[in-house]
Amino acid sequence: MAFGHQKLTVAGTAAGLTVPQDCNYAIMSVETGAMRVRVDGTSPTASIGFLVSAGQELKVFGSDQLNNLKMIRVTSDSAVLNIQYGQTSHDIDHRIDING
Repeated sequence: MAFGHQKLTVAGTAAGLTVPQDCNYAIMSVETGAMRVRVDGTSPTASIGFLVSAGQELKVFGSDQLNNLKMIRVTSDSAVLNIQYGQTSHDIDHRIDING
């Protein structure tokens, strides 16, 4: 079973993920700051994209979503993420969930 962990700081330049091989799922804990995300392969801006704030959790399902995800901070404070990667039994669910 594929899995991995990454700590990532999201700053003022749009960034993607370093997805371990064979992973098709990630859960991210936003520890500090806020960020905007897009999963269509286009870079978000500080005002365009889904808002994910400190204390919220972002779940990403599907290899395509993981590989297309782009993130950028919203303010001058960078967003710090703890990310856990894994593998779901079926790669048929392609979406993101934001909760908190």
